[in-house]
Amino acid sequence: MTDAPAWIHKGAFVRDRTAGVEGEITQIGSGYNCVDPQASYVWLRPVGGGLEHLAQIDDLEQARP
Repeated sequence: MTDAPAWIHKGAFVRDRTAGVEGEITQIGSGYNCVDPQASYVWLRPVGGGLEHLAQIDDLEQARP
């Protein structure tokens, strides 16, 4: 992944198509690399609660416009 789409940002609601998880983006980047200008992963806080979910940006779609 080179550049994330404009709708990938903290606070956006997205759906991970491969895992079926919908949630709010809480962090961009895997968390293992503090400086990640071309992040490939985001952390999601699932709707309804539960553990945060690490998802690949390429597997995401907008859940709410």
